[in-house]
Amino acid sequence: MQANLVAQVFASAYLPLVQHFAEGGNACVVSYGQKGLGKSGYLTAAKGGLIPLVLAHLFEAKKVEGLELTVLRIYNLCVASTHAGF
Repeated sequence: MQANLVAQVFASAYLPLVQHFAEGGNACVVSYGQKGLGKSGYLTAAKGGLIPLVLAHLFEAKKVEGLELTVLRIYNLCVASTHAGF
């Protein structure tokens, strides 16, 4: 995983959503693309993934009182929850 790319994506696409969420709004991110491109890896990597960065930012800002996080993987019309790793 390229840390610079993840940092750029976080700053340009995710940070505005995180700030909106921290102010009481809702946020949703959809990752779409061909199988094998690394979407899940970029989102869920324990160190440096986008989801851990979002959570760290929210908890660091102490803006979270209650949080519901749902991560779904849809492949061949089958839906699977992948939240077990968080």
